[in-house]
Amino acid sequence: MDIIQVNDNRIVKVFRYIKARFSGDTHEPVQIGPFGDDSCPPKGIKGVKAPTSTDAIHVVLGYFNRNNKASAGEKRLFSVKEDGTEGFYTYFKNDGSFELGGTADYAVRYNELKKGFDQLVTDFNALVTKYNAHVHTSNGAVTTNTGTTSSADISNSKISQITTP
Repeated sequence: MDIIQVNDNRIVKVFRYIKARFSGDTHEPVQIGPFGDDSCPPKGIKGVKAPTSTDAIHVVLGYFNRNNKASAGEKRLFSVKEDGTEGFYTYFKNDGSFELGGTADYAVRYNELKKGFDQLVTDFNALVTKYNAHVHTSNGAVTTNTGTTSSADISNSKISQITTP
């Protein structure tokens, strides 16, 4: 089987060993796909069906994607709305990057962010403690400072279901 690109369509070129039969009747082929891959195309999407070794059973081999974006070595998964417009996507790019629904923002390495944030809280609290220990005298009265230490925490921002190397 060879895959070729023609006018933004991926065409699968297969050498068949049997003669295809076209009877003109309507078939309801079973959609097949890799295990764990569950998708349902919106109404009106064109697909390719083929008979199996049992003439009464036809299967859908795939669907025509008129909006190809992935280049060689890339993988893109996407959903579509009922009207066929793109919904959400994941995009594994051949430069080693990954897009999760867009490019407007960035994901972070939580452990490194937490380490830096915790150091910032520690440094801030040390400064507040030093500030509070400093005493001012004015007209014979002693003025003490009342800075408040931080108990800021970013633990709730962690998404445990998404991890990285």
